Amino acid sequence: MKTPSSTPPMNTDRTKKHILSTGISFLAIFCVFFSLGLRKQELPLDLKRVETAELIWPENTIPHTHVRQQHYGLHFRPGTFIVYSDTDKVFAPICAKDTSIKKIFLFGDSQVEFLRTSVYNFCLDNKYQLVAAIAWYGSTTEAWANCDTLDAYLEKYKPDFVICALGLNEVLTPSVEPRRKYIRAITGKIAAHHLPYYWIGPAAWTKDYGIVRVMQEELDTLFYPSDRLVLDRAPDKRHPSMEASKIWFDSVADAMSIHTAVSFTNKVHDYRKVENSPFIALGTHTAK
Repeated sequence: MKTPSSTPPMNTDRTKKHILSTGISFLAIFCVFFSLGLRKQELPLDLKRVETAELIWPENTIPHTHVRQQHYGLHFRPGTFIVYSDTDKVFAPICAKDTSIKKIFLFGDSQVEFLRTSVYNFCLDNKYQLVAAIAWYGSTTEAWANCDTLDAYLEKYKPDFVICALGLNEVLTPSVEPRRKYIRAITGKIAAHHLPYYWIGPAAWTKDYGIVRVMQEELDTLFYPSDRLVLDRAPDKRHPSMEASKIWFDSVADAMSIHTAVSFTNKVHDYRKVENSPFIALGTHTAK
């Protein structure tokens, strides 16, 4: 009787060689990655940290990167870019600077008297000219909308850019919706002269009844809500003091440098007396 044949013996030498070769292969792969990890030279990956706004903004359109969005509380439309600087996060739409703008015109209510010195000095230090400042004391959007005064002065001084400071005499107006048509009429007059503009909202001494909201809705990023600032007051307790007005327009200048074609990025450190820039006072018996 035959006994069943046993299983052929495994070729142990062949198995050992296979295990050894596999181990060497894994070791070689490990050595390659280990050596790459020890290299001081970085792998050729083109990853860069944004150090300035130049990577986003075209040349000559870089906004003032130290402006805080919450500082002036503006509403930004879709398409707004976000720039991360070393100091803050800035929300700013692109607005190319127009080097053809040379002459700036300021008009509005009594706030113009307090803003004039700062506007003049910012113009001087940023290579602009304040061609005139018109303060119509006690005026409102309705008054400016329903007369030809603005047209007459725009024709006379032929500015390249217009700054409006208006609304202080309407902060206690209870019915503000009708004011929309006056705001549109004023900006329409400026647009008819093919001029860019920026509107400075009232630096009110008290909470308004809605005029700031209406202005913001109508003017969007071309409006500065001055009511967000805490400013020292003049002796009349209604207007900002002359020193506070410097702080006021310094903040406005930051916003204008972002949202308009004007560049007020050079800060004023030495305020000079206004010279060769007419100041016209309406609604009073004096004119300078």
